[in-house]
Amino acid sequence: MLPFILGFCASALPQSTPRVEVLHSNLPGWAESEVPGLPGVQFRSSGAPFDRLRVAPNGRYALMASTNGTPYFVVIRDGAYVVGKGDPAPWQVIETLDHIEAVDITSAGTLAMACRTSGGSSADDAHLVILDGLGWTIEYTESDPVTSLPGVGHGGAFYNPNVLEDGSLAFTNDALIGAGFGFDDAALLNDQVIAQIGADAPSGQLSGGNTAWGGFLQRDGLRFDPDATSWISHGWLWNNGAAGPDIVAVNNEIKVQAGYVLPNSPFSQTVLASSFANMGNDGSWWAAGVNANGREFWVVRDGNVVARSGVPIASGSTQTWSYNPSARFSIAGSNEAGQSYIAGHTDVSNIPNAVLVMNDQVVLREFDLMDLNGDGLLTENVEFRGMSGFGADGGLDNLGCLTTIIRLRDLNTFKLGYAVVRITSGGPGLGLGNLVAGQVASIDVRDGIPGQVSRVAFSLAGPGPTQLNTPLGEILLWVGAPWRETSNKSIDAQGNASWTQAVPAALAGAPIWAQGAVYGAAGIALTNAVAATIQ
Repeated sequence: MLPFILGFCASALPQSTPRVEVLHSNLPGWAESEVPGLPGVQFRSSGAPFDRLRVAPNGRYALMASTNGTPYFVVIRDGAYVVGKGDPAPWQVIETLDHIEAVDITSAGTLAMACRTSGGSSADDAHLVILDGLGWTIEYTESDPVTSLPGVGHGGAFYNPNVLEDGSLAFTNDALIGAGFGFDDAALLNDQVIAQIGADAPSGQLSGGNTAWGGFLQRDGLRFDPDATSWISHGWLWNNGAAGPDIVAVNNEIKVQAGYVLPNSPFSQTVLASSFANMGNDGSWWAAGVNANGREFWVVRDGNVVARSGVPIASGSTQTWSYNPSARFSIAGSNEAGQSYIAGHTDVSNIPNAVLVMNDQVVLREFDLMDLNGDGLLTENVEFRGMSGFGADGGLDNLGCLTTIIRLRDLNTFKLGYAVVRITSGGPGLGLGNLVAGQVASIDVRDGIPGQVSRVAFSLAGPGPTQLNTPLGEILLWVGAPWRETSNKSIDAQGNASWTQAVPAALAGAPIWAQGAVYGAAGIALTNAVAATIQ
């Protein structure tokens, strides 16, 4: 199937019904709540267990999560367990992994992790490490010399790891050894300082001053685009002390500053605070915040206001973004295909008001039903209850799939929970029916373009990802090799194609993964990936 399909342009085809795949959830009683690779261990059912979700341009993802068992805190990459709190440090087995601060991932699957260990000397327990195809490597350790600051050593806390497509590594490092008070925090790229508190002043200060950096946020204090050409930093100036954040800067030039009117905006109110900063995979920079009246919320992209309180949430919509003080914008970003996403709340109280907008279309509204078990059907009685990510959490890959964190409610038990999901704003969908051993299952592709060709791959080997190289770059198929395929089938006038498949009796209880493609001269569109268990 795949070499033939992928000879076509890999651009997305026209969009239709949104597709939402639940990758992980903490709702009790569902298979998605089990931590991959740790049988019997569930994601923590109380609170928000998923954090620091990062997405590569091709859709690979990594995140941190808390559990109800041992290890209590884990790192997940592409749906698989990597390492957890209390594990022997893979790069130094005499030490134990004690704390995981943040992660990042590339299209090749290279994982960066900022962490601390115990069991070694007290001076070398903070690390920035890399996991690639060759194994684990320590890139930087507490007390190691900082290449670009003679006489200064790395401090005891690494934050904001950014591992880029060319292998470059950016990060912030706090408590630099030997730098002196007020100079002991810096943002670095390949160990070269790009901004240091007390020493470097971002340009373009709206005050007209030349005040040095005072600090960088630990969550979204530094984000690079994948090609290392642009970076965004979020923090505060030195005269603001610990009261920040009060600035967003791009390539060390201030774009948003608290106490001043947002540049190139329709506002007369000054900025009260910036709530997040993000860098899209296309190099576009994003920031969100609120003005001094506490009611004007806004999102800017490359300096232009693209969403704000009181304006329609999408073209032609009668609903507007909310003025409510509790209804801030939660996430926003973009990809190299020019697609984008913004999540927030509408200003209408008597209808669902948490919304996710992708490519100027509302794709999720509060109370929409979710496909929790991944069978392609909306039969689980589980609903969307809003976003949970923070600013730069998650991302939009270059085929238009958004991986992010949302809130859910199980209407069977009335429990609230969280999920990591992959959302496509439209395109063809896949469903598997009657997956019962010894019977005949149905395979259905829906919402395709009539006259185009469809085929489905299915596997018992695992969920992938499997890397597929195309003339226009890499695509990930979320089905593991080896797989089998259906025959080719044309999409009918109603947009559907269906197959039947006898299920051997011996496969009772076996997991299965499937994904389809619809393709023609205009391009290729992948369906949602389906994960199910044969009954």
